[in-house]
Amino acid sequence: MSQPAPTPIPLRQACIKGRAPLSSWPSEALAHKVDAEVDPEDCRHLHRLSNAPLDAGAAWQVWRLLSPWASIVADLPDLGPALTSTANAHACLARSGPMPTLSPPSAFGEGLGLARADETTLRLYFARWAHGFAIQHTLADGAIQRSVAFFDLHGSRTHSLHLGPSPDERAFQRLLARHARPGTRHRHAENAPLLAPHPQPMPERPDHTVDLPAFHRAWASMRSAHGLSTLVQAFGLSRLQALRLAPPGYVQRLAHSSVHEAVAHAAQLGVPLVVTVGNRGAAHTHVGLLPNVVMQGSRVHAEGPHTQLSLDEAAIASVWLVRHPTAEGLQHTLESFDANGELITLLSGSRQAGHARLCAWQQILSGLWTEPAPLPA
Repeated sequence: MSQPAPTPIPLRQACIKGRAPLSSWPSEALAHKVDAEVDPEDCRHLHRLSNAPLDAGAAWQVWRLLSPWASIVADLPDLGPALTSTANAHACLARSGPMPTLSPPSAFGEGLGLARADETTLRLYFARWAHGFAIQHTLADGAIQRSVAFFDLHGSRTHSLHLGPSPDERAFQRLLARHARPGTRHRHAENAPLLAPHPQPMPERPDHTVDLPAFHRAWASMRSAHGLSTLVQAFGLSRLQALRLAPPGYVQRLAHSSVHEAVAHAAQLGVPLVVTVGNRGAAHTHVGLLPNVVMQGSRVHAEGPHTQLSLDEAAIASVWLVRHPTAEGLQHTLESFDANGELITLLSGSRQAGHARLCAWQQILSGLWTEPAPLPA
């Protein structure tokens, strides 16, 4: 006998304070903690449920999944349409559709996975994943909702997938047969996973110890937007410190509202964006239009046909316009950071959209400050 179709989950529900869809957490208390950051107790709670003996009428059933994580992720597209989401403490990027297909691991090494589908790219840092769960929730009306969630060593969610209204039940059972831990044990507190404390932000090296002339020459010599990450590592800087110390004309600090304004203007003008939201274990990039932008309290929601960005503007401590030298000319990004110096969102224009649309993105950025810094030669 086939299971009732699950109730579809609205896309926006997947983007509340960096959480998966509220219905995918096995506790009413957890489901209502929408004003807190991702809590390690979520991971502990799922682990305890996965250790509990389950009867046929259990509302929640949780199976602990065993690594290798790349093998699990490679099987996720077989589950059919789903809502995939990647989040940090202050932003979430969610996409509806089949899970993007994972590229062969030999191309990137065992610790990194790259998955692509249409306008979506997922970079999955498997070396930082520590816990995975398959979750099944039976609602009061008998409908069944299924999801898969992954966590890092600290108990923070790295990536999650919530199955759509018509999942392939046989594929879900195959996933469990291949990757779920065999057997069950009684629930005991000592069975909860040992979670490492969240790492404290590394103190920045004193500015006066940085070889600024060499740093400025290296910045001007970059040939791709990804070169900044390499530059940061080479000089032992945080990304935020690198922006502060950037050569004149390449970086401009903007108002906290600039992300909302840029996304709203892009929606009005039909300018496609490249949006990235990430955490220690995953980075989700969307390329395309986000034509519907609304503000709900302090949260910015930008939504397209299959994708939504959600951002807590109140958590932004600084926003920076950054000009990256590339082989094709300057690339302009808009980067937001929280009070701990952690990157929240990264936005840029899409080169795939053509020169005119890329120029429109630069014009949007030019309107975000009152005293423009001179463009570097």
